[in-house]
Amino acid sequence: MLRAPVRALALSLVLALACHAQDVPLRAPPDRPFDVRRIALDLAVDLEARTIEGAAIIDLTALRDLRTLRLDAVDHEVAAVNRVAAPAARGSGAAAVAPGATPVDALRFVNDGQALTIDLPLRRGEAATLRVDYRVRDPKDGLYFFGPTPDAPKVPWQVWSQGEPQTNRFWFPCVDHPDERQATAMTVRVKQGLTVISNGVLLGKEDDPAAKTSTWRYEQEREHVAYLVTLVVGTFDVVRDEWRGKPLAWYVPPGRKGDADRSFGRTKDMLDFFSERTGVEYPWPKYEQVVVEQFEAGGMENTGATTLNERTLHDARAHLDYSSEGLVAHELAHQWYGDLLTCRDWSHIWLNESFATYFANLWTEHARGPDEYDLELLGNAAGGIPSGKHRPILDRRYADPGSMFDGRAYPKGACVLHMLRRQLGDDVFWRGVQLYTRRHQDRGVETHHLREAFEEVSGANLERFFFDWVERPGNPVLDVRLERDAERGLLALKVTQTQPGEAYHFPAEVLLRFGEREVRRTFDVREKVERFVWPEAAAPTFFRFDPREAVLLAETTVHMGRDLWLAQLASDPTASGRVRAARALGEDRSPPARDALGRALAEDAFWGVRAEAARALGGISDDAARDALLAGLGQASSRVRRACAEALGRRGRDEKAAEALGALLERGDPSYYVEAEAVRAYARAAVEPRARVEAQLGKASHNEVVRIAALETLASLGDPSLVALLVEATALKNDYGVRQAAARALGSVACLPGCQEADQRAAVDALRVFLRQGNKRGRRAALDGLRALGARAVDALGDVQACAARDPQPGIRRQAQEVADRIRAGAPPEQELSRLREEVRRLLDARDRLEERLERLEAAQKEGK
Repeated sequence: MLRAPVRALALSLVLALACHAQDVPLRAPPDRPFDVRRIALDLAVDLEARTIEGAAIIDLTALRDLRTLRLDAVDHEVAAVNRVAAPAARGSGAAAVAPGATPVDALRFVNDGQALTIDLPLRRGEAATLRVDYRVRDPKDGLYFFGPTPDAPKVPWQVWSQGEPQTNRFWFPCVDHPDERQATAMTVRVKQGLTVISNGVLLGKEDDPAAKTSTWRYEQEREHVAYLVTLVVGTFDVVRDEWRGKPLAWYVPPGRKGDADRSFGRTKDMLDFFSERTGVEYPWPKYEQVVVEQFEAGGMENTGATTLNERTLHDARAHLDYSSEGLVAHELAHQWYGDLLTCRDWSHIWLNESFATYFANLWTEHARGPDEYDLELLGNAAGGIPSGKHRPILDRRYADPGSMFDGRAYPKGACVLHMLRRQLGDDVFWRGVQLYTRRHQDRGVETHHLREAFEEVSGANLERFFFDWVERPGNPVLDVRLERDAERGLLALKVTQTQPGEAYHFPAEVLLRFGEREVRRTFDVREKVERFVWPEAAAPTFFRFDPREAVLLAETTVHMGRDLWLAQLASDPTASGRVRAARALGEDRSPPARDALGRALAEDAFWGVRAEAARALGGISDDAARDALLAGLGQASSRVRRACAEALGRRGRDEKAAEALGALLERGDPSYYVEAEAVRAYARAAVEPRARVEAQLGKASHNEVVRIAALETLASLGDPSLVALLVEATALKNDYGVRQAAARALGSVACLPGCQEADQRAAVDALRVFLRQGNKRGRRAALDGLRALGARAVDALGDVQACAARDPQPGIRRQAQEVADRIRAGAPPEQELSRLREEVRRLLDARDRLEERLERLEAAQKEGK
């Protein structure tokens, strides 16, 4: 009887979420009633207790008359807020006001768990220094503690911070917004033997043998935003170097120093390249790269001290396929775009992330040549176009800052910068970049600042360009036809824009060949349908639309005959042209197309084209295509072998393919990543793959790619008896990536027909544990598993709802709410009634605890007054 009301509730929640999505508020930088000039932290860090305790000394100046001021501070236990005497001179070695300094005034404050509101009347222009004495215990976000446990004894004692977009407020009081810049300092006391890493210059380290502690002092004099403040404490091996008199250091886990050069060896060359390109020499007093435990992102560009995940370190075998250069270049580029210049509001985050992405592409162009660069641009378009379909790059309406960090901010924006470079030309583009960088360093930036710089150096009005590519969602969808009127001796280019809405404005470039003669033309596209005609008696032997490396950010269908596609695959000078031809011929599937793809797989000079030819052959079902792929498994390039394995798997059941892939798995491959792809492909090609796939679980590999491939493949076999194996794989003793893959697989396997009820309960219990224990990626993986289980996961509904209510990450809260709705909608009435009774009891208990907490807070405030 309760089923209909429960479904109605679920529907109302879904509708509420949909309405919220349509009614997201307009975002703009907040007011700045005061300017924070400096934050100095004086902290004792206890890794075992997961606690920091000490003081924040904050220098500020009122920008208008004030009665109160507000600082972001989540779950801080604040003992006192005092106005104190002016701070010691910077660089003196005192990173904070001495703990025993006499307060000038004890200030009233309200601590609501999210912010401190402090009574402090100030006149415009008046300066003040505050001291906030506080403690934070096991913060929910922003500062992550690690240590060994009986189930995971190899986890090191360590803590690291991650402030972007606005989570440093979880461990120190600040104005946690990118429009506020300040100098920072850090005094940190830890157990002897531990290393402390933070922003700026290390002023000194003093040991206290009696207390068995060490005190580290850092000073960052050049202002930066709060989310870039970093704190790392742990035990590391260190590689040190120098660039133009500035110290460099790479901090890696003990025993991994031998892998450091593979990841960071080109950093000095990158510093040279980026300093020359930006027109501003690397602006910070040092550059350090710190590899930490279980870091969830690829890296974080903390000022002068980038944090990176352990996956960036790799052995020589992994180096066949895997390079850290893109990540290292991206984070280093952020030291200019993100740190020196910072988006003034998250609406403009592309000014941070697109620049870092594009500068990593530029490093590829500089270090590895135009083909590799071209391939990365194709990848940018593939990632950026879907992300930007419904939201523009510059989006002033967003639910939370984290929702802005998607393909619009990274690859789509990088594509826009590349289009601008090609339209303006290299000389003008780089003059614009350098003017923008010099003019706006040490400031918050908005998109109009970039446009104005390019307009100033070019004399062009770029308003339409920025409207089309930055301020509106979507992209051109083009239907391109080359038409020939032989009788009249004419050629025509017809360009039709089929996307909804108005036309995009862009230059359409074409390259044609007539035997040895080459013709290039550029047409100005302004309407939804354009037709350009010019005299040409001969039939073209080659035609290419958008003929330079992938410039135009568009979904393009080019209609031309097979002979022209064959010519493009054989002779296009750009990698993107040959890749696009391979894709077109893969759809053709004719014997001439197949033979041309086989030749490209065997003979093209660039591995990226050979790999694309392999993928295209995977869609052709005849034996000749299969045999070309089997031959490709013997190529020298591991990335081509990997593409051949994947293509063989896409063909489905095939005895010869299964035999070849099985033999590869038995003998092994020099590349971990080829073996991982072969696991997936073998399962699709073989009749009884389970035993051989399960055997791959014993293989160690970089980032556990082979074990993860085996787990995902086993889950695809549709065998409910695998639940126990997957539950075991979620245990703490396993690599974190393995645990995440197992959690996602559990959801799909435990809901298979024939799965025993006890196994389903075990799956749900394992996912509940992972939801409570996991980091951000782990919680998402657990929620994915529970979503797949639906109503079978009703016992986890309380945990999911708690996640939806209290998780510090807004995106995870939304995901958890969706999972809760899915579980609730399918739960039988008796289960739902029992769950509701339990939930009411929990809510009543929580209310009682909250009332007790409020009474204690009120009593403490009365005592403070």
